[in-house]
Amino acid sequence: MKMFSFLIPAIATLLPQNADYFERVEPAQNNDKDDESVVQDNSIEHHAILRKFQDSYRFLRFAKHSSHRSHSSHRSHSSHSSGTINKHYSHTSHTSGTSSGGYGDSYSNSSAGSSSASSSKTSQSSVVEKKITLSSGNPTDTSVNLLWVFSGFSFNSDVEIEIYQNGKIIKSFYSTKTTSLIAKNLTYSTSYNFYVVVKESGKTYTSNIVTVRTLSDPYSYDRNEIGINLSELEKNSAILVSSIENTIELSKNSKILIVDFYSGESINSKGREVANALTASFRNSNKCTIVSLPLEDKETMKKSGGIKDYKQACSYGKQFSANYVCYGTIEKISQEKKFKVNLKMIDVKEENIVTVKETFISEK
Repeated sequence: MKMFSFLIPAIATLLPQNADYFERVEPAQNNDKDDESVVQDNSIEHHAILRKFQDSYRFLRFAKHSSHRSHSSHRSHSSHSSGTINKHYSHTSHTSGTSSGGYGDSYSNSSAGSSSASSSKTSQSSVVEKKITLSSGNPTDTSVNLLWVFSGFSFNSDVEIEIYQNGKIIKSFYSTKTTSLIAKNLTYSTSYNFYVVVKESGKTYTSNIVTVRTLSDPYSYDRNEIGINLSELEKNSAILVSSIENTIELSKNSKILIVDFYSGESINSKGREVANALTASFRNSNKCTIVSLPLEDKETMKKSGGIKDYKQACSYGKQFSANYVCYGTIEKISQEKKFKVNLKMIDVKEENIVTVKETFISEK
């Protein structure tokens, strides 16, 4: 700046002086009359002043432009000829391979930070999230299909899969990529919550929660509309049980399985009511133990329309370790307003029928 302030006056001295811009012209005077004023033409001088002003204006613009370039050169962002960038020069060079000090250092640190952040972001985005997506399908009155999809799991190590129903484990799988399960033994018209948990390498991952409502009982019926006298059925069932106990020596250790009687109807409401009435009568006598079927088998029996076959009844008895199986039929007597109940008792161990009983129930 000091040098610049010194150069401006020096350069100004080099500019043409006033004498260089116009010629001195003596004013013309009228000598005829002494009382008339002198007339002087200043147009040439005026023109010279304008030229001088324009030259000065161009000089100042030149000086200002040079000053700006001088200051800018100290913080220029690039160099076209340097092989090494010093602390006053640019961040990068077209031919340079190194940088040092000043603005160059600042830019290098910024670039490094940006590169590091970009690398970190790339590294994080490359990590695959481990996820389990659970869904359900085809719910029935007592079951529902559960399906799940794995994402991000390698299954290269020991993996444990747990299926939860209303917060309790209903099934576990180890070291296998199982993706489906049928949840059974559910209650009609009931909502259930399910989710899947995966344990891998000491970490636990939980799926989304799926809520499923089972369908209503397709074999439900109105007891008052099944067509038989229920109070008479209960009374006659107690008589049948008493007769059986007099025929067979039963004890507390005697286990009796009572299956649905066969009625030949799709819903089998009459056959189920006979089995329920006999079960209640045996329990009231308190002389033996009644075997309870799992819900799943009860559903199978309902859908089959009852059990009338000897071999099938005996198979049920063996499956549930019963000593006796009570089975039979209920059928309408032709041209009469009543139904005949035919009851048979099988000794499961001996595989033979030990007694046959029958009773009649009025039509309602």
